[in-house]
This record gives sequence, structure tokens and C-alpha cells, in this order.
Amino acid sequence: MAANTYLFYALLRRLHSPSLGLMGGVAYALFSADTTQAFLTHAFGLQPSMSFILLAFHSYLSKRRVLAFALAALTLFTYETVYPAFLAAPLLVTAPDRNRSKAWIAHAIGLVAILLAVTVLRLAVGESRVSGMNASALVATSLTHMAQGPLVSLGTYLYRPIQALASGSPEVYLAASLAFFPLAAVFSALKVGEKISTQELRAFLRGDFAFTRLAPHAQALVRLGLVGLFMLVMAYPLTLTVRGYAVSGRDTRVHFAAVLGASVIIAVLWMLLLKTVSAGRKRVLANVMAALLFSLLLGSGFLVQKDYVMAWMYQQEFWESLLPLVHDASSGTVILIDPEGLPYTRQIEAISWNVSRVLSRLYDFPASWEKPPTVYRLVPVWRERIITEDGLVRLNELTTAAPPSLYRTVESSKVILIETAGGHLRRRQEPLRLGEDTLRLSADMNGDLYSFPGGILYQYLIDDQRNRP
Repeated sequence: MAANTYLFYALLRRLHSPSLGLMGGVAYALFSADTTQAFLTHAFGLQPSMSFILLAFHSYLSKRRVLAFALAALTLFTYETVYPAFLAAPLLVTAPDRNRSKAWIAHAIGLVAILLAVTVLRLAVGESRVSGMNASALVATSLTHMAQGPLVSLGTYLYRPIQALASGSPEVYLAASLAFFPLAAVFSALKVGEKISTQELRAFLRGDFAFTRLAPHAQALVRLGLVGLFMLVMAYPLTLTVRGYAVSGRDTRVHFAAVLGASVIIAVLWMLLLKTVSAGRKRVLANVMAALLFSLLLGSGFLVQKDYVMAWMYQQEFWESLLPLVHDASSGTVILIDPEGLPYTRQIEAISWNVSRVLSRLYDFPASWEKPPTVYRLVPVWRERIITEDGLVRLNELTTAAPPSLYRTVESSKVILIETAGGHLRRRQEPLRLGEDTLRLSADMNGDLYSFPGGILYQYLIDDQRNRP
């Protein structure tokens, strides 16, 4: 993240000035539309992809076009949503409009060719994200996200500070207070260059944003802002698996690539504002407002981290409460969790599909067990779908939040049902009536989880003083 922030700062400094680079770097570092930074996939997949695309921009500006295309292509194998933003590269080069248009067309053809080649490759290996959608659905999803996403990602620059103010959290207020004065000092030292008069700005607006109404230095800024807008829209064509209007939780990764265009736009607007109030009380007020905004953006990050901390606590409480109830589980046992009373955190799901992967990492089960005991979190409508026509228990996308590799059907004698109503875990012993069917549960699995050595997650989730029946 720090390396990418510097690369982005260096890009804007290269395109305009150190002051714009600093503005953009701050906007980049405190971009808050994507709240999934703590995921390992973010660190080892998304951030390297951003490094590739930023290095590709730098390479393109250095006229190393082959290297630039190679770096951009690597994003399709790490995290592809940043790839379309590279369409903006020719627009960043100073050249006559006719030459820029020709360069952009050739550039776009090259990028589309690479994308098609990688798509064919993914289809050949049967990747579900590509093969599972038809062409019309892909186009409709892309266009919808291109309309929704930019508004949401830009809007979070105002929404997150409001969240921080309304949080009532001492940690948020302390973090924002500590950040405010250093930010205000840095912003006061920014050099904004030539001033834009208010008369010039009004003439520009009255002329329907005609560049001729502005001085050359202001025209360059506006053009860069328009390129940023293009980059922002291009952050969404390949966001095909999650909703484009997400503001909380894992789905906010849909906005990951938007940091490029959004940060350019914020930096340009900020610079244009400072150019109209380059001195006096108005400049002081502008610096104070910017410092307040960005310090609250920093503070809002503590709200996200608080949810992660709470999720970790909920996970510990869940497993410490669950193990005494299922200590008799053995090979082939299926443990079903009714989700009715499970705790919820806004930014990260504490007890979700991931529970299916945990039990086999809490204990080291024998390698001879083909199907070690597995926990499944049920979906809210599981009761209507759980029993098959043959009287077996159905575990698939209709009944559980689990990875597809764990889908199966089992006999009810292998099933433990954990009810969570009221926020307390309870093992149901009596049969459960489900319409015309009855789910008969086993009262004793004749196993002993405690006889197995602890696995890699045991020390992080289990307190030995509390996990015995």
C-alpha cells in the first residue's frame, strides 16, 4: 500500500507538480470506498495488481510501451479490475489532439486484444467467473457498475467523515485530532502556482466548460481531471461478481480500482479550489476544511478495524461455545448452524462460509478420514430445502453458505443441528418437523474431538479453560 501510494504520488508529480502529487497521494492513501484492506487476498493479489498498473503508467510515459503493455497484462492474472484504467495512458501524454486520438485507438486495440486472449485462456481452463455468465449479462453488469460505482466511490469522501463524526467513538476522535494539525500544516505549505480569478472561473462555467475560458495552466488541470473521470469509469467494467453500490463489507472490493480516478479527481478539484483562494483567510479556511475532512477519513478507518476486532471476538466465542456441544463428532459428521441468532458485523462476516474450513484446522484429524467432521452455516431459508425426496440432508447453495467443494447429501443420523436463537448456541436433540418431513438428529456420535491434537488455529481460537463440556 505504501509503495503504491508513492507510485501514485510520483505519477501526479510527473504529470503536473509536487503539490498535486501530494494532494493525490493523500486522497489515494485515505481512499475509503474499499474497506477490505485487511484481507490477505488484498495484500497478495489486489495490491500487486495496482503496482503493476502504476508501473505500466510510468513505463508508458517513459516511452517503454512494450514493457507498459506487459505490466498491464500481468494485472489480468492478479486482479483484473484495474486493467481497463490503462486505456487512459495515451490521454496523459502531451500531444496534438489528432496524434493523441490515433495513439489512443491503437492503444485500445492492443489492450482489447490482450484481454480477449486472456479471456479465451480462462474459458479454456473452465474458470467459472467467465464461463458462468452469458454475454448480455456481462455487458449489462459492466454498464450498471460503470454508472453506479463512480458516484459511490466519490461519495465516500464525504460519507466516511460523516460516519466518523456520528460514531461517538473516542478512538476515532483521537485519531482524527492527532492527524488534523500535521495535515493542516502540510496543506498550508502547498504551492499552487498561478492563481485563477473568480471572474475567469465564472466565464469558464458560463461557457459550458470551454477550455478557452481558462488560462493554459488551468486548462491542463481540467484536462487531467477529465482523464481522472475516464479512469474512474473504467474502474468498473470488469467488476462482474459483486454489486456496484456497496459501501460496507467484502463487496466494497468492487471499488478497488476506483482509487486511481477518484484520487485524480479529488486532487484536481482541490488544486482548482486553492488556485481561486490562493491567499488570505479563504486559503486558511480551505486548508482547515481539507485537514478536517482527511483527518476524519483517517479516523473512519478505525471504525472498520473495530469491526474486524469484534468479528475476531465473535469467532472465538462461537468456537469456544460450539466445541462442548459437538465434542462427540467423528468421521462423516455434519454440524449445521442455524443462522438466526448469529452476531453480525458490518465490514466483515464473522461466522459465514469460512466456518466450513475451520474445524479441520482446529484439530489434526486422522489422514484416513475421507470426510472429517465439518461445520456448515445454513442460509435463512434452509428449512424448506434441506430434505431431499430420498429423505437425505441436502447441503448445497440452496441450504448452506459453504464452498462448492463441500456440497453433498448425507443421512440425518450423521447430522448435528445447532440452534442460535437468542444469541446462545444450543444443540437440538429432538426431531425437527419441516413441513411434511421430519429431520431426525443423532444424539450421540460416539466420537471424542478432545482426543485429537490441536491444529494450526487452535491456539488462536480456543481457551483451554472454557472449551470442555
